[in-house]
Amino acid sequence: MKLTTTTVFAITVLTSHIANAGITCSATECKAETMPLLDQMESSVRSKFGSMACVPTSSMMVMESVFSDKKDIVAGSFTDSIYQQNSYGAILLMGNDMKTTSQNGTYVNDAQKTFTKIAQGFSGGASGFNVTNAKRTISPANLMEDMKSGMVGSLLFASYIPKCSSMASGRKSCSFTRQYGHSVAVQAASGSSVQIFDPSDDKWTSSLSKLSEDSGFVDATLSLASHIGSDARILAKNYYTQGEVDLAEYFYGIKIAAASSPVVVQPSPTPTTPVVVQPSPTPTTPVVVQPSPTPTTPVVVQPSPTPKPPVVVQPTPKPPVVVQPTPKPTVPVVEQPTRPTRPVVTQPPKSQIWQQWVKYFKAKGKYASRR
Repeated sequence: MKLTTTTVFAITVLTSHIANAGITCSATECKAETMPLLDQMESSVRSKFGSMACVPTSSMMVMESVFSDKKDIVAGSFTDSIYQQNSYGAILLMGNDMKTTSQNGTYVNDAQKTFTKIAQGFSGGASGFNVTNAKRTISPANLMEDMKSGMVGSLLFASYIPKCSSMASGRKSCSFTRQYGHSVAVQAASGSSVQIFDPSDDKWTSSLSKLSEDSGFVDATLSLASHIGSDARILAKNYYTQGEVDLAEYFYGIKIAAASSPVVVQPSPTPTTPVVVQPSPTPTTPVVVQPSPTPTTPVVVQPSPTPKPPVVVQPTPKPPVVVQPTPKPTVPVVEQPTRPTRPVVTQPPKSQIWQQWVKYFKAKGKYASRR
């Protein structure tokens, strides 16, 4: 008898909840778990702002995450009016307040003013923020730290067309011309990547890699806008087709002044009970006992006596299938059609015709004989 000892290790994952911000952080990632994905091309939004509603739409994704956790809303405030609306009705209110138009879209400074106005509609501490890449590099690690401090926001990036030329020394110099801007919500951030909720009704991940380390710009002198700075970051997704590069410009949104006071050990009780109890009795008993009597007896006994008699006896009645088709075509079908044919042609004509000739000649008084 073999005895097996199973050792089960229970792993406790410590997570902290950023109070009133709708953010949950572990040691490796921060995430706005309740953030919804909204579509800037929803009919009511499109009819008001055309295709230029990315800033109010991504901003409303941010606020939905905050509203799921922070309830100290001042009655009658602009924040309260947004809270009372559904998501797309709130986008219309935010777009109006941000001065969004179907021709020019939204300026990030106006978006920051709206977030400051929203922050004032909470009785607890909150504030709007707007950080340029030049001031604090928009990297995954920095965004994770920002979320830990209670910052929930959107990332504004722009498409830049590079123009590069070679200098006399052989070194390459590149300048960048801004084309289009787009705003996306930051749903999660780890040390190496960010999860993007795009108001174009899409989700994607970006590593925010360095422009200076991109194969097209290594060892090049880069002339960039002042708000981007020297440590420019590329988003992984490129929207356009003219050789543009998408560079991060601003991280803006709302900061909830709250420490990560409640430390929640949420994943600890859940994985402990099912991992220890379920795998221990279930796989041991049924795996050893059931396969032993069941596969041995029916598999050996049933196929041995049963299949042999039916296999020998049933193929013998098959000869009647071979014997019955032979008599049918031989007797009635072949011989009856041939016999009526010959008497008509051969035997009746010789006797009958001669007798008719005899009668004919007797009637004439002549003698008929066979020659």
